[in-house]
Amino acid sequence: FQQFSTSQMSTTIAGDIINMTISGNFPNLIYDTSLNIDNFDRFKIDIKNVTDSDLFWFVWYKDGVKNQRRFRPGINETSFNTYIVDLSADADWNGTIDSFNVEVANRSSLGGTVEISSLELVLKAGIEEHTITTNIIEGSGVVSPSGGTVFTDEEVTFNAYPDAGWVFQGWSGDIVSTENP
Repeated sequence: FQQFSTSQMSTTIAGDIINMTISGNFPNLIYDTSLNIDNFDRFKIDIKNVTDSDLFWFVWYKDGVKNQRRFRPGINETSFNTYIVDLSADADWNGTIDSFNVEVANRSSLGGTVEISSLELVLKAGIEEHTITTNIIEGSGVVSPSGGTVFTDEEVTFNAYPDAGWVFQGWSGDIVSTENP
């Protein structure tokens, strides 16, 4: 939860749980980083709502335009419950979004706390996340990209840049080749 910010609430993080004490109108938990969402179709949250509001929103901004889907946790819950927001049918759920929020819809005297133990964007059926790693076995130089994450059916082009005095010899592992694009 370190990459999130908040508005209209104070927060503490203890272990894997973020505790948010509501202090103003329309409090938000904000992920303010652009993100490609083409491989995801649902939002999943484990939440304990100890407020008088049962109206929560998963909100995303795309090209500066606000989009939202409602979910309704129970009021004054005593345990964590999982809620899933289906985003697959929304025409604006594609490409790159600017940011996303979890927002509590206020009642006039809203107070209390909201605890979240996890939240995630869920991959579409048939899509898997793969980790790529590269190693220079012998010699000196740079491989670009050096690693990262890709999803099913995404293409990645690697380039080897040997340092002066070294020559690219080839690729090994899942692909064996002497081509350096």
